[in-house]
This record gives sequence, C-alpha cells and structure tokens, in this order.
Amino acid sequence: MPNEAKFLSGLSVHSKAYRGYSKDFMDSCRTELAVIVEDKTGSRFHICVAQISDKLIGYFSLGEFRIKLNWEKNGK
Repeated sequence: MPNEAKFLSGLSVHSKAYRGYSKDFMDSCRTELAVIVEDKTGSRFHICVAQISDKLIGYFSLGEFRIKLNWEKNGK
C-alpha cells in the first residue's frame, strides 16, 4: 500500500495543480493532499479507486473522524 499511497498523493497534487494554482500554493498544500497509509489518530478511512482497463483514473476517500465536540449551549 505505500506505493499506492505515494501514487495517489501525486495524483491529488497533479489534479489540484491542473486548475492553475501557483507553485507556492501547491507547495503549501502538499501535506494536506497526501494519502497516508497509517493513521495514528484513531480515525478510519476507506479509499475507493476508479480504474478503466487497469489505468487508475481517480479516487475518493470516506472517513470517520474522532473529535470531541462541545455541545453545550451558551457555555452552560
């Protein structure tokens, strides 16, 4: 999976860069666009890959985030 994650990370960057963003902007969001194999935060992600004739054409991920929310209203 590490090779696939590296490829999908590159695909994410390439797809975003296609829209004409500056190199500086792309460099600043490279980490955010990275596909990470091992998630140490306890969140769970599922990555779905789209292919045509063994050629990867895209992907998406679904995730479950574990965050603590404060539902108290007006600080009570």
